[in-house]
Amino acid sequence: MNEKNRRKYPIFLAAAVLIPVTVYGYITETVQKNEKKLYSVVLYQDAENEWAMLEAGAEQAKDDARIMINYVHLDANNTTEDEILAIEREEKLGTSGVLVACIEKEKMKEELKKSNISVPMVFIESGVGEEYPVIRADDYRMGKTLGKKVLSEMLPEDGPIIILGERMDRDSMQNRYCGVTDALKASGEEIEIIDETGKKTEEIMDAVVEVLQSNGKAVTLDKYSTEQTAALWEEYQSHSQRKKTRLQIYGIGNTAATVNDLDNENLAALVYQNEFGMGYEGIMALTEKREADWINENIHISYNIVTKENLYDEEHARLLFPNS
Repeated sequence: MNEKNRRKYPIFLAAAVLIPVTVYGYITETVQKNEKKLYSVVLYQDAENEWAMLEAGAEQAKDDARIMINYVHLDANNTTEDEILAIEREEKLGTSGVLVACIEKEKMKEELKKSNISVPMVFIESGVGEEYPVIRADDYRMGKTLGKKVLSEMLPEDGPIIILGERMDRDSMQNRYCGVTDALKASGEEIEIIDETGKKTEEIMDAVVEVLQSNGKAVTLDKYSTEQTAALWEEYQSHSQRKKTRLQIYGIGNTAATVNDLDNENLAALVYQNEFGMGYEGIMALTEKREADWINENIHISYNIVTKENLYDEEHARLLFPNS
């Protein structure tokens, strides 16, 4: 498990996961003596700082609420059991609440029932059931917006549409998929849809290239699939010396890599959620001890669609570039 604390906190926080259990009491006592309360953010799969905008929002909330935040980053190989262990460690350290991006919904529900975690938790992006609040954009509408964008740029000679997304065990992914397919089916057009969701992107590279070669389109449901598909197509065109054709990949994402791919014309369009708002509202909801009903009624996360032409417009730049 790759856990790290990128912020300038006392050394005992950065090294917490490496020290023996016997000194947890000392650390907890030290945290409790500090006048600032500690909160935690546990995030899945963060190899290239993909949660930069969410962390920027959390940092703004940290300053506004005058608290401390400890970040725990999991890697792609970590399991839900690993994530539960990470949350339990944060509780032992004396955290007052945890903001969690869960790896998978149903498994997390099972593990939470078996655990003794009592610290308040707020989930982001994907939920784990009605017992816990979740802060997210409207994933169904995000998917529908993406589907409509694809339809608006379809030509009669275009090939099939391939839909990609690895982690379909998250309800956010399931809702995006439903939004995309509902939009495509509502068009009344005879469109061939190739559903490759739930599969590793590297395992279906040949299928993706075949679709794109035939003037088909790829629709990717999360930032990782978007990154990988854009990189695959760029590499293919480079090696084959194929002249760039019309942009054919439509994705969901907001990472530096996906934004760069959009700017470099490897993507046609991106739908992205306001992760800055998710980070900010999530931490503030924890510090203010908000209940699930209040969160569901009062916190609404926006989403947008962006192309190369309007990428640097102010409304997009401030939500896609952490330092803007």
